[in-house]
Amino acid sequence: MSRLISLYLRKLQCSIRNFDRWLQSIGSGQPPLGGIPALAGVSNLPLQTQPLPDYSSIFDGIFWAVPKRRRSIQRNRTRRRAIEKKIVPVTDIIPCSECGHPKRKEYLCSHCLIRIREETSEIQKQMFKDLEESGDLPDKKIVVLYEGEEEKDEGDGVQVVEVKKARPSWFPKGLLLNVRR
Repeated sequence: MSRLISLYLRKLQCSIRNFDRWLQSIGSGQPPLGGIPALAGVSNLPLQTQPLPDYSSIFDGIFWAVPKRRRSIQRNRTRRRAIEKKIVPVTDIIPCSECGHPKRKEYLCSHCLIRIREETSEIQKQMFKDLEESGDLPDKKIVVLYEGEEEKDEGDGVQVVEVKKARPSWFPKGLLLNVRR
């Protein structure tokens, strides 16, 4: 039994020595001391040494965020269901002034938003229908005119989009104006 252990220790010492030599050859950039027999006769050729890559950055953050122990189910549940994470009821719900649907105070009504999107898509269809004839993108100021509205003379740098229906009550004229606050 002791003979087996001594044999195992000799092999371990030998492998540690070889590993140490290999580390020294990498660190110094020189070939290992125990040369390779196949290359022994080719000493006249110039050795092309390339700079060795820096492997130190590989292991920088691998072991940082690894937990030591698994969290138990009880700890997970108490963390997830903490008192600080309880659901707070919403108390600032008011009826929308335009449509009467419930909405949060200081928020846009979702029902009115759908109507605004439909109206805007109609305006965009009309706008791009006019632009398809020329093939250009809009580079001018765009003014939307509904039925019964008169065009103001704002110069030649304005594109007028005419919509053939009455302006909705919830879609004010000044909605698209640039207002500085």
